[in-house]
Amino acid sequence: MTNTKIRAPVERVALSVSEAAQSMSVSENTLRDLIKSRPDFPVVQVSQSRKIIPIGPLREWLAKEATS
Repeated sequence: MTNTKIRAPVERVALSVSEAAQSMSVSENTLRDLIKSRPDFPVVQVSQSRKIIPIGPLREWLAKEATS
């Protein structure tokens, strides 16, 4: 008998820059420029070369920008 664990799906709480760009229908370069130019853009630097975008704050930021 094997000991296999069935894992429940994990809810995503953040996106990579590439995934966030795709979800926003913009290029990665456009999103990277936005991250650099807008200090209010929700991004987390997790290492020297990796950034992630939290999904909840991204949705809130987009909603705020849409009404501005």
